[in-house]
Amino acid sequence: MGGCSAFNINYYYNRFTGECHEFIFGGCLGNNNNFETLEECQEFCEGN
Repeated sequence: MGGCSAFNINYYYNRFTGECHEFIFGGCLGNNNNFETLEECQEFCEGN
């Protein structure tokens, strides 16, 4: 899907809770706090 209309379940790190949470990503205009898998988010963020 193009035009930011994708429907992907991605994950972001919440610095207040210290955990990764899922969100619906439209496919564009993302940032560095956007991971394709929960494991990727946890490995990169949790414990830092």
